Amino acid sequence: IIGASLAGAKAAEGAREAGFDGQVLLIGDEGTAPYERPPLSKDVLRSDKEPESARVHPEGFYDEHGIELVTDRAIDLGLHREVLAFQLENWNLHTLRFLSDYQ
Repeated sequence: IIGASLAGAKAAEGAREAGFDGQVLLIGDEGTAPYERPPLSKDVLRSDKEPESARVHPEGFYDEHGIELVTDRAIDLGLHREVLAFQLENWNLHTLRFLSDYQ
């Protein structure tokens, strides 16, 4: 699942709840587990709550449910091959948004 947002985290959760027992890989480039943005922008930034309160799932959820969380930037998804590359440094980044970006 590309995009470790609220929707991506819930999609991974839903796959497990529906009985999918294959590999679930949740990929996000923010360097942290998925979190909900409205609570972050309101409660956490006003110091009303701790940052952990904005997380979609509690700590340990992904390991306990066999969901591999990758917190790195995907740089190549390969349309005609099974390739997924990640940016390990902040250089040589090519953003893929459209088919023309890939060619």
